[in-house]
Amino acid sequence: MAVFDIHTDPAHNRMLVRLDGYVSPSEARRVSASVLREATRLSPGFMLVQDTSGARGSSDLGELVEQLRGLGLGHVVKVLASADDLGARELSDEVLMELTGS
Repeated sequence: MAVFDIHTDPAHNRMLVRLDGYVSPSEARRVSASVLREATRLSPGFMLVQDTSGARGSSDLGELVEQLRGLGLGHVVKVLASADDLGARELSDEVLMELTGS
């Protein structure tokens, strides 16, 4: 069973999503719905900090990120369990430039 926490900070226009444990497809849908609902409290250009480093199963929020882009998502920061995480190797130069501001 997954444990998730969503912290929305309208004053700083950012959201932190933490997932831990095994995430079933139904839990992933529940998390996504909650994140989308919370995102409406933020202004266009908001930042998402996504920590799925302790999650297993359906922890990929790629589709959710695309939906959030429709709500004005700006930058995404993904917390990785380690530098060897598959997601780190797949980051494109474009994403790295966006994250670093280069």
